[in-house]
Amino acid sequence: MEARETQGAPLGVRLAIALAAALGVLGLMQVVGSLSPELVVRKDFVQDWMLGRAVLDGLDPYTMLPKLYARYQAGAQAFPQPSPHPPPMVLVMLPLGLLSLRGAATLWLFVGVGSLVTAAVVALRAVGARPSPMQIALGALCAAAWFPIAEELVLGQLTAPLTLLLTLSWVALRSGRPVRGGLLLGASIAFKLLGWPLVVILLLRRQVKAAFVAGAAAGALNLATLPILGFEGLLRYYTATASLGSALYRGHVYNFSPYSLGFKLFEGTGSTALYGVHAAPFVDAPGLAGPAAAACLLAAVGAGVLVATRARSIDAAFGVGVCTSVVAGPIAWSPYLVALIPVAVILWAAWRDGRLGRPRLAAGAVAVLLVPRSWLVALLDVGTSGPPEIPVVHPAVTLVSWLPLVGVALLILAVSSMGGLEPGHGSRPVAKG
Repeated sequence: MEARETQGAPLGVRLAIALAAALGVLGLMQVVGSLSPELVVRKDFVQDWMLGRAVLDGLDPYTMLPKLYARYQAGAQAFPQPSPHPPPMVLVMLPLGLLSLRGAATLWLFVGVGSLVTAAVVALRAVGARPSPMQIALGALCAAAWFPIAEELVLGQLTAPLTLLLTLSWVALRSGRPVRGGLLLGASIAFKLLGWPLVVILLLRRQVKAAFVAGAAAGALNLATLPILGFEGLLRYYTATASLGSALYRGHVYNFSPYSLGFKLFEGTGSTALYGVHAAPFVDAPGLAGPAAAACLLAAVGAGVLVATRARSIDAAFGVGVCTSVVAGPIAWSPYLVALIPVAVILWAAWRDGRLGRPRLAAGAVAVLLVPRSWLVALLDVGTSGPPEIPVVHPAVTLVSWLPLVGVALLILAVSSMGGLEPGHGSRPVAKG
């Protein structure tokens, strides 16, 4: 199906596209500017680049970041922890460690942009759309205006290539290729644990082969790091290193994981390792924070898995699974929302084909998820007290930081309302009767 040309769209739509494109230009200028010598050292990508560089220099890649920053003179942004990313990322970063930081960051930026564009095009083609090169370029420009994408590219995060892996996995699974779909899903899980709820969903939907292959692929990629880390180093990451980030950032105002809710409710909002507003707890009961956080996370993931298991199509199940995966860890930052790109395409196809049962919920989700973080910052700064470096706000104000979680929840409800599909027929509705 050919995508509609913007020339035939109503005036309001064309004005919205023009505004998004203009904002996208500004976003791309910020992305390109992040490669300057002064700013490239502030990227999160520095942590990943040092994984590869440390191994090449004979060091433990999970050395505390301040020591690695000092060794490689990679700027002053040294978080008090080792790299938070799983061991398979060491394999990805080894070749990039041969390059200078700026050279590696530039290459990673091309990987990120290429992954996002490819993921969108693959998803659109999977549902029968055939966007022209001009439409792809315009869509990419408009997408750069969305704050999670801009942050993803500016910081050099990992979500963009993982989004491509998840998209390709979905396309393979809906095409009846469980081995390929499982391999791609397993790679995403191995590199950042993104997508692990989908393995549970596949098992419950009796797609055992895909689930088994995904688990085997994730395990194999971890075992491939044994020559570098050794068994002790691999085990130490999953038993000690991985939990350090959770302890440092679980209460940060921009962490919208359900896990953070327990700590913000009973322990307070704030982080000692990363700048952000601070607020007192709603109820001062630190002993309840941990159990409440675990209960919130388990409830959110359990609800998502249950909804996905009952979904009427693999598209709806995968869409709900991706939404659940975005918030299925102790930390969820804005760039994680980039993984929702294939979900947006699934929703659009359902709306196009008249299979979207709750369009208002979808519209509400889109509206909530489009709210720029700069607006949230402005709102959170209202009525602050204390020194400028640590703004202190009323606990109720931090409720605004939960907006992305609300948006993801609305998205799950919207996707779950989709009608079923005819197997092997793209996105055509199932004939009734």
